[in-house]
Amino acid sequence: MRRKYDLETLEGKSDCCYRGAVVSVFTGGACIGAALAGPTGDRLGRKWTIFIGAVIFILGGGLQTGAQNLGYLYAGRAIAGLGYVHCKSKSTQSDD
Repeated sequence: MRRKYDLETLEGKSDCCYRGAVVSVFTGGACIGAALAGPTGDRLGRKWTIFIGAVIFILGGGLQTGAQNLGYLYAGRAIAGLGYVHCKSKSTQSDD
């Protein structure tokens, strides 16, 4: 991770701070997705909400895969978190 994202040139911060941020940004996207998943499900229904969430998750994964710097990686994680909650929130309600 140090070489890929050029963290060797940054002084004063260890790479564990950046690793923690990469994990936390997914959760931040999931928090935003949680606020949007309910109204989306009410308007479009369960199947379309899951479909839209899957597309958003795939776009976030693609952005993470092609990330050339930490900004792209953070954006991909946030977008993937947003899509994950759309899929998960509606699929668990149907199991009850």
